[in-house]
Amino acid sequence: MPSVHFYLRKLQLLVLLFWLAFLVSSCETRNENHSNLPWQIELNAQQHSTIFGVTLGETKLKTTQEQWHGRPSIALFSNRDEALSLEAYFERVSLGPFQVKMVIKLQADEEWLKLIQQQAPKPRPGPSGDYRYLLDEIDLKKAESMIVSELTYIPGYKVEGEILRQRFGEPDQIKKENENTEYWLYASKGLLVTINQPGKDVFHYTNPAKFSAAVDKIGLKFNP
Repeated sequence: MPSVHFYLRKLQLLVLLFWLAFLVSSCETRNENHSNLPWQIELNAQQHSTIFGVTLGETKLKTTQEQWHGRPSIALFSNRDEALSLEAYFERVSLGPFQVKMVIKLQADEEWLKLIQQQAPKPRPGPSGDYRYLLDEIDLKKAESMIVSELTYIPGYKVEGEILRQRFGEPDQIKKENENTEYWLYASKGLLVTINQPGKDVFHYTNPAKFSAAVDKIGLKFNP
């Protein structure tokens, strides 16, 4: 016949399991009560994505700075194909319950970007083969009035495939680059998720109409 200690240990185990289930449920409820979570994507009448309080193709960088309470580092980048892009990098932003890094790509006139490139001091080479050009104060001020076209969200936590399915649904495609890197493509949401093992995971947001062009730039092909 089981001893009293056996029943006590069994009761303690049941209480522990109940308490763990309660904590998990409470955490999920708290997350659902938060705004600015990576799966909270809305499309307006123009099919422009709103995410983290920013509407791609409509919201200016200055408005984004005010909403996120941060001042980014703004620079011009030239990649190996000599394509130019103007980007704003936020080292730390509080979005929902998380502290994350954010990169914003801005809509800018190509001729103006070429002028900045010509007038800027010697560029700084980056690890991926690109070059970084610094802007003067006048151009930095002008950049703040420009429209946000794309967002890159870099969380400090790791992303699991099952969580992606729960939050975003089944992807249109999953592309495996190698044993360490997978791309999850959500065309209708304008979202590309890169899962890196053991590196940083990345969420890249664009408007759905520009999704194919955005993934083409990194060497992926989306086949609807």
